[in-house]
Amino acid sequence: MNYVVGVPQSVPTTSMTIVNFDTKIDDDSNAVTSGANWRFTAPNAGVYLVATRVAFNDTAFGAVNVSLFRNGSWARELAVRGSAAENTERLFIGGSDSTMLKLTQGDTLDVRVYQSSGSARNLAADQKTVHIAIREM
Repeated sequence: MNYVVGVPQSVPTTSMTIVNFDTKIDDDSNAVTSGANWRFTAPNAGVYLVATRVAFNDTAFGAVNVSLFRNGSWARELAVRGSAAENTERLFIGGSDSTMLKLTQGDTLDVRVYQSSGSARNLAADQKTVHIAIREM
């Protein structure tokens, strides 16, 4: 299953926000519910590989982190960046961040992002910079 962010999403300052990967690339099992409560629901019990990348359109930030939640509770930290000085390009969080999780059928996963810049910031909206892939191993 592969999804991307196709429409810029605003992330408020100092608030964990679920990333709405709103554009489906492929999802043979129809395992995703999109929208403000975006989530993947495991169609089978097993080990799943989760890979994601998150990027902002802005260049100045405080702390940023990207976390994976299972069934509404924190499961893994995917990326962390402490306070950053001005950058000359977009702030990229993620890259090849990935993890493996053992899930039972019906477990849900979502990705949440946090930023402390002092004001809302937009996630980038293109297939190259904000995406998620989940595969059963």
